[in-house]
Amino acid sequence: MRVVKEADERRNEILDAAEELFVSNGYDKTSVQQIIDKIGIAKGTFYYYFRSKEELLNGIVERYNKLLLNRAIKIAEEKGLSCEMRFYGIIKAMQIAGEVNPAIMEQIHTPQNVLLHQKMTAGVITGLTPLLTDIVNEGIKKGIFKTDFPKESVEMLLVYGVTMLDGDFVELTQEERMQKVVALVSIGETLLGFKKGGFMEFLAENSEKGNTYFG
Repeated sequence: MRVVKEADERRNEILDAAEELFVSNGYDKTSVQQIIDKIGIAKGTFYYYFRSKEELLNGIVERYNKLLLNRAIKIAEEKGLSCEMRFYGIIKAMQIAGEVNPAIMEQIHTPQNVLLHQKMTAGVITGLTPLLTDIVNEGIKKGIFKTDFPKESVEMLLVYGVTMLDGDFVELTQEERMQKVVALVSIGETLLGFKKGGFMEFLAENSEKGNTYFG
């Protein structure tokens, strides 16, 4: 008997199957027919949700972006946390690379998918900018931050972070990557008007306390 599933459940089932096949076979060697056979659905059902394999990959990217944004929103809404803690928590929530299948990341970084990569990057920047800007504005009112350009400062930090630390824009050694992370923290303090060395002191203090967002 044919199993009827809700639209979101069926769509995610297709995305899950595609990811699994992309990892085991590689993106180029995985056909739409293989995905269809794995799930046991009609070809028309697949094309109802995705017009092509390329659109399917786009759907996978959008799902990862949604995961990141939902995490960030949850942290931003925890008003019991300080501005610094929520700001850092959202930045840390961006680190989902370890959860993304390597085959997916490899395909996203290929030259033919440069527009998809740009879309993923733009999704991160446009999704997180308003959340972080609200936190900075709150911090300004409390005397924690001091800047005349809260939104622009956030945008600068996000653009630098997602491009220079992405690993695709420029190839970095581990030492070079750490240097840029330290530089980003220092630049962030300057842009946001936070006390020099304040972020590092704050992170160290909260790590010792075993705070969830500073592990």
